[in-house]
Amino acid sequence: MTFLNSGYGRHVHKHIRFVIVVLSLLTLVLIPFKGVMAQDTPEDLTIQEAPEGETLQGASGEELVITDNTIKLPLKSVIVLALKNNLQIAFQSLEPSLIETNIMREESVYDFNFSTQVGKSRRVTQTANLLSGAGEDSVWQQSWDMSMDITKQFVTGTSAELKWVSSSSRTDFLFQGLVPEYQSELNLSLVQPLLKDMGIDIGKSMIKVANLNYEISQQEFKKRVMDILYQIETLYWNIFFQMKDLEAREKALEAAQALERDFRLRIDAGTLAPIEIYQAEATVAERKQDLIVARDLLKDTQDDLKSALNFFQKSTYWDVELIPADEPRTELVKEDLMESIKEAFAYRPDYNQAKMDIESRDIMVKYTKNQTLPRVDIFGTVGTMGLGGRGNEDIFDFTGGGNSTAVSEFSTGWSDVWDNMGTTDFYNYTI
Repeated sequence: MTFLNSGYGRHVHKHIRFVIVVLSLLTLVLIPFKGVMAQDTPEDLTIQEAPEGETLQGASGEELVITDNTIKLPLKSVIVLALKNNLQIAFQSLEPSLIETNIMREESVYDFNFSTQVGKSRRVTQTANLLSGAGEDSVWQQSWDMSMDITKQFVTGTSAELKWVSSSSRTDFLFQGLVPEYQSELNLSLVQPLLKDMGIDIGKSMIKVANLNYEISQQEFKKRVMDILYQIETLYWNIFFQMKDLEAREKALEAAQALERDFRLRIDAGTLAPIEIYQAEATVAERKQDLIVARDLLKDTQDDLKSALNFFQKSTYWDVELIPADEPRTELVKEDLMESIKEAFAYRPDYNQAKMDIESRDIMVKYTKNQTLPRVDIFGTVGTMGLGGRGNEDIFDFTGGGNSTAVSEFSTGWSDVWDNMGTTDFYNYTI
């Protein structure tokens, strides 16, 4: 279409700048369609059937009146309606939010992890010698176990684990000193990588990449919105030029019909051969065909614009004709080349997207090189423990020294276990 390569093309590029400004005010994602849109565009801009007049609101709050089944739309109103109602833009706006979840997933690697387990076990075993069974042919053991574990990964590569294990056990084994027996142990373990996975930069690599991917998706969304708005603006101006073309074809038909009437008069007057009427009739038929094609093309373009603006959501607007209220600029536009280049570097989403992609790849190169290093870690564990329970009366009876006083001397409770853990008498460490 030749008009796209003339002043119309420059006019479209001018309005692309307007689109960029609007996008910057939308805070990128249009999921809520509130916030900035509520400030920079009129409220309730969706197509609605107003009482007594059926009016819509334009970009500046002016009423778009439906008159004789037609609506005159300014270009800015078309752009605003597209930003709010276009289904493709609504679908594309979900993509950045989906990719944003990757940031939370990568950051969750450094969250505290808490786990706990409670269990009961019982075991009855046969004995093969006198000492293991203390004269009995079987021994039973039963215990309640509980453990709590807190782990934490740090961006420096350090991993920490705090684990508490506690158990209460019983048995009929004769030589068991404490029945029941209470045990508790608390250990802190630290692991620090020295080569592979060492350093804050390596630890934050995946988070940085996830953030860059989110920003890339934002730039991609901007680009898609600009492309969609460019297509919608093209439809808008196509309607304008097709209406002008339709007017020209109507005049061409009128001229052809006038020529046909003139031929008939001249034939009747005997100044023209009768065969010449066929050429005039063919010209009229051709002009009628051109007019039918032009009307059909205009109708299709209007339907495409209504679909892009989601006018088909209500049947009231199915047959409404959309007429551009603006006219394209015809004066010569002088552009500053350096200013245009500067503006392109500042606002072009594909350029910003390429820069972010390079930055993301650089981070991945550094991270991948680190992963090729050998695993060398410093490992350390420090802990405390406690023991308590009731003295086994059977063992005292077996040895001949059993009495209640002796049993009570060896009997302790859970409070004693905690006291033992609080002292520095019972401990363990590993390096």
